[in-house]
Amino acid sequence: METLPYFGHAIHETDLKKALKELNPGFHFDMGANLNIFHPRIEHWQGVFLNGEHVSSMNRGLCPEFSVYKIVERRTIGGTIKERGECMFIGWRDTLERIVRDGKAGVTWETLCMKLGVDRKVFTGDPRELEVA
Repeated sequence: METLPYFGHAIHETDLKKALKELNPGFHFDMGANLNIFHPRIEHWQGVFLNGEHVSSMNRGLCPEFSVYKIVERRTIGGTIKERGECMFIGWRDTLERIVRDGKAGVTWETLCMKLGVDRKVFTGDPRELEVA
């Protein structure tokens, strides 16, 4: 695994794809590009599908450990506040969390951790945050 500043431990997309396909051969990826169907972030993101059904999205190339968002400033009566804006990079932990929560693939965090050689970090945020990408 490679360490990038502010990105945590990155994993390359080919390693994620290989691990997921070994755990469940029904996984396939990037139907948009394979079928020549455009989507707005096609250069950066790809779909993760299980038996033809979209279950998650992931980065292309090197996937950061955690998703990275733009910070947007918004003016209010009391001053300026900073909020999370558009998702720029989809973290592999968010991708895997969606797959595990979906439950249809039959993979668990334990099997993913063993296959990828990573540790389990419990997601404690708002589950709606997982829907942004």
